[in-house]
Amino acid sequence: PPLFESRKEGDDIRVWSAGCATGEEAYSLAIILSEHAERVKFRGGITIFATDVHRSSLEFASQGVYSAQRLKNVSQERLLRFFVKQPDNSYRVCAELRKMIVFAPHNLISDPPFTRMDMICCRNLLIYLQPEAQEKVISLFHFALRLSGVFFMGSSEGLGKMASEFETVYSSCKIFRKARDLKVSLDMNVDPSQPRFTASAVIQAPHRMTVSLDRQLVHDYDFLLKQYMPDGVLINERRQVLHCFGDTSELLRQHEGRYENDVISLAADELRIPLSTALHRAVKLNTNVTTANIQLGTGRDARRRNLHVECIPDTRAGVTHFFISLRPPEAERTLPAETAAEVVQVSVSTMPEQFRQRIVALEQELQASKESLQTAIEELQT
Repeated sequence: PPLFESRKEGDDIRVWSAGCATGEEAYSLAIILSEHAERVKFRGGITIFATDVHRSSLEFASQGVYSAQRLKNVSQERLLRFFVKQPDNSYRVCAELRKMIVFAPHNLISDPPFTRMDMICCRNLLIYLQPEAQEKVISLFHFALRLSGVFFMGSSEGLGKMASEFETVYSSCKIFRKARDLKVSLDMNVDPSQPRFTASAVIQAPHRMTVSLDRQLVHDYDFLLKQYMPDGVLINERRQVLHCFGDTSELLRQHEGRYENDVISLAADELRIPLSTALHRAVKLNTNVTTANIQLGTGRDARRRNLHVECIPDTRAGVTHFFISLRPPEAERTLPAETAAEVVQVSVSTMPEQFRQRIVALEQELQASKESLQTAIEELQT
């Protein structure tokens, strides 16, 4: 609401959705802003600059076509108001919203920032950057915002050295306001001979056949993954589950109550200690780790499994994901020589139950301490 207050007649609202991926965030902002503009009878324009480095994502986003499954959390009222149902049961964003959004390629590290922004939304992107790059990007966002402009961050992200330049609006939601204008040294390292961002760089909507082909490819990829991918879990560096492949009932326990997206918390009891150890070693050594001969179950249900943690590094993005799987010893697949040489064999010895319970209790205490520290940090920022 403060975005609409104290505005002169005809003033536009400018919003930047940085790292917009396939456009859901940008369209969500457009819906919320459009609804409020209608309530307060706002007569100015609203422009949302939605940017990303991946052109294929921008092409998809610019179409504004989503499946019913991806829109399952959208209310029926908004679905009827802002979407048009297509013959294939997908939904296209209405022209009113699409006109509000400019999808454009943009690299936060190397491209000049937009300016005179009333609001910037960049959630869950900064965590994938190195600390130096995070500081640079936040400084650029501060430069891009108008005085009192609003800045949204992800729940696991922080302002770092720029914290003093923002006022906290909602600590729990990581919403901040630019406190003052500050001269920031914009070391963009941009070659002046290279073309700058212009309106001509805005993604034009491709032919419908291109999107149909992309959907078919995604369908084919999903089919091949289902047929040939080993059962397992893909996680990020923060141990959050990104994707489950096949049957993961041996790896992950049935979860009741409040959901916590941490693979160690979700893992079966017998696997929590060896998985925590293997992940720690994989991260520290940047290598694949195999924990051999783990016993699952007892009595007649007892069986042996090998636990695998495989690194999937993306050197370009500076990010490493991990694939976790369980396999019977006799079902081990043969790896290429250069990969197999990096695998570290870790044997598991029988551990007394009281020791196992104590380790689990200590891990829970450590997790509680981390949460308490995070809460204290957030309170200090308010």
